[in-house]
Amino acid sequence: MPAPACILARVQSSRAKDYVREFNTALAPWRREPAVREFIHRTRTELGIAA
Repeated sequence: MPAPACILARVQSSRAKDYVREFNTALAPWRREPAVREFIHRTRTELGIAA
């Protein structure tokens, strides 16, 4: 399975960023899980997606 950084490198369009933002919102019930926290942090830092 590709590393998350590789997957996020392909997210460029505003539509793709919207999908990632919606996915992050859907992950809210699990936001305390380490993998979810890391993913959300990476999307914020690498893609500039706000909370």
